[in-house]
Parts: sequence; C-alpha cells; structure tokens
Amino acid sequence: ATTEYFAKKWQVNVLRNLSKLLGAGRANAAFEKFKVLQAIIVSAGPSLEKHLGLLATAKGKALICATQTTNRRFEQLPVKPDLIFTFDGDYPNYYEHFEDVALDVPLVFDATTYYKCISEWRGPLSAMLVHPANRWLEHVLETNLSGLFSGPSISNSIFDYCLKLGADPIIFIGQDLAFTGNRKHLTGTHMSEGWDSDVAFDPTLTETLAYGGQGTVLTSAAMVTFLHWFEEYFRHIRKDWPDLRIINATEGGAEIRGASNMAFAAALTYYCHADFSDQIAALVATVTQPGQGAGLPNLKAFLASSKAKFKRLYPLLRTAMLKSSDMHKEIANGRNVVYADYFNVMEKADAEIREAAKELEMIHYSLRPLLGSLERDIDYGGKEAFYLSQQNERFYALVMEALEFAMPLVEDALDRL
Repeated sequence: ATTEYFAKKWQVNVLRNLSKLLGAGRANAAFEKFKVLQAIIVSAGPSLEKHLGLLATAKGKALICATQTTNRRFEQLPVKPDLIFTFDGDYPNYYEHFEDVALDVPLVFDATTYYKCISEWRGPLSAMLVHPANRWLEHVLETNLSGLFSGPSISNSIFDYCLKLGADPIIFIGQDLAFTGNRKHLTGTHMSEGWDSDVAFDPTLTETLAYGGQGTVLTSAAMVTFLHWFEEYFRHIRKDWPDLRIINATEGGAEIRGASNMAFAAALTYYCHADFSDQIAALVATVTQPGQGAGLPNLKAFLASSKAKFKRLYPLLRTAMLKSSDMHKEIANGRNVVYADYFNVMEKADAEIREAAKELEMIHYSLRPLLGSLERDIDYGGKEAFYLSQQNERFYALVMEALEFAMPLVEDALDRL
C-alpha cells in the first residue's frame, strides 16, 4: 500500500537523487569496521524536551543518531547528533524538517528521500538502500548500499542500523509513539505548529499501554505500526543477540515490550562514561567518505541505454496495444480471426520488453502499481482468446503509461550527471 501511494513520488526522487548518490558515502561501510559502541536514538516525541539538556553529557560517549524530525530543534542547540537519518519521500518531509535548515551534520539518506532534502543539505551525505526495488543501483554503481530493514518509521531503520554496528546498549529517547501531553511531537520540531499540538479527533486514535506499564496513553493506528515493528523485531533478534541491552529512556509515551525502562540520566551514568570520541569520529568519516566516481561511466551508459530502449519500445507497445484492441473487437463481433496476424505483433513487443528487463527494473515504482492491477485470476468462461486480447491491450497501455512518466525523468537524470 505504501509503495502504491508513493510510487510516482519515489520514482522522481530516485532519479533526481542519482548525482548525490554518486558523491555520497556508504552508510553500511561502518558495518565492516566498527563493532563496539553505545548508541542513542533520538526521536522527536514530546518527552524529548526533558532530555535535550543531557545530550551534551552523552556527546563523544555514545553514537548519537537522530531522526530528521529533530532537525529544527538541533539547529538551535549547541550539541549536534553524530548522524541524522531520513527516508521520507514526500514533500512535507522537506517543508517541515529541511527547508532553510543550516545543519552541518552528516545525513544518511535512502534513494527514495524527497530530492530537495538531499540537494539542499549542507553537511556530508551517506547513502543507504532500504527499499529492495532499488537494488539495480548496486549493480550499476558496482557498490553495496543495502543491508538495512525498512520499518514504517525512520527510527525503526535507525535501530536496525545501530544493531548492525554492534552497538550495545541501544538507548531510545523521544520514542513516545503516543500523544504524550496531547502533543504529536516535541515543540518546535515542525515548521507548522499544527503538527505539534492539539490532537484532533481521529477515528484511528486508540490506546496502548503507557510507559512503565501503568495505565494507557493515546496513540494512533500509524504509531501502533511503529510500536509493533519494534516489539516484533526485538523478539526476532533475541536468538542472535540474547544479551543485547535495549533501553527505553523516553520516560513517557508508550511502553515498548522487549525494551528495559530506565531514566535517561541513569542510563548515561551507567552506560555512557567512557570516551569514544575517536571511534565515533572514525565511524562518521568512514560512512561519509565520498564515492570516487567509479560508477559514473556505468550510470551514464545505463541511463543512455535505458533512454534508447524505452524510445524503441514505446511504438512497439502502441502497435501491440492497437492490435490487441482489434483482436478482441473482431472476436466480439464473431469474425473469423487469424490469430497469427495478431500474435506476431504482440510477440515482437514482448521480446523487446524482455530485452529491456534490466532497464525496466529502474522504473519499478512507475510500473509496479499499474501492473499489479493485472495480477488477478480471471474466469475466462471459455473465451480465453477474447479475454487474453483485452488483458494484453491493458498491459501494453500500462507499460506505455509508465514509460511516458519515466522517460523525461531519465533524460533529466542524464543531463544532471
């Protein structure tokens, strides 16, 4: 459902972000070198307010990873996170958290992130792939960018990142997952204050167990999915990390089963007393080390090949679509149909589609929701040829629609490289 909602937006973002991907570091490069760190995940829940002043104590003693929703508050604070993460592909992500933000902090981003968040970021960039549909980038750029799970919230993916770094403990603050004090987020974290306060009636509002297990707290259906992801994932990883310490130091919001509750001040005293400044600096330098541009010739060649194949494919699809339309009209009117006359045209288009399979993978987001509408069982009722011709007509039209949307984006991406 998420992919279908964001399909065209993600398609635009991936192709607009290609030039930044080339020059960015690899977020997963740290997995190969660093295994001993404490980590703090900073989210923008209302309870974060009481902990912001303590972050200076944690600086250099734990890797501080923040969601992009904290950008505007961190811009005003003397202490900055070590890494900021984002993968939201919609315009509000830019407007609420990035526009005119002057943070010179490394940003870890997914290829589907709204492109202006990346193009206007003032700090170093580090790329990751959390969406499997973008694995084609790894083949073209000849580099590994994947390895992270995509949860419904960016904080889910940050947890997976810290886990794969070998961080222990992993400490959450601001992870309310609920409307603590009737607020959605920490004051000042969004451009529009309406996002922050005055939780209006919503049919998706529900209650969940409150932090500490006493009483309940109001939350939403969306935030419950974030909560359940954490709880399920915590259970899943215990077979491989039975002793991993997961600390919920939010001190408000929802109870997260599988995490131990502890006051943030106590967690800092107990876990974050050794100086890891050098290791953290080395980690940040590793994940933001710019690419050497080795993938640029490959990427240009791939885009040029895609452009040529799509232009060659489009008229063949149009001819096959019209031929399919003629075929089902002929059958519907009881005419004597010579199937070979029609199938020869369709097979020519089909062969070209197979030839362009790798290039079509690049525009997966444009194609997938359209073609998904064809993936259903059909009761042909003894009229297989009739229904096959109708379905073929629709198939060719949908691929044409995807190409019409994607071809200008491919040309634009070539111009930007």
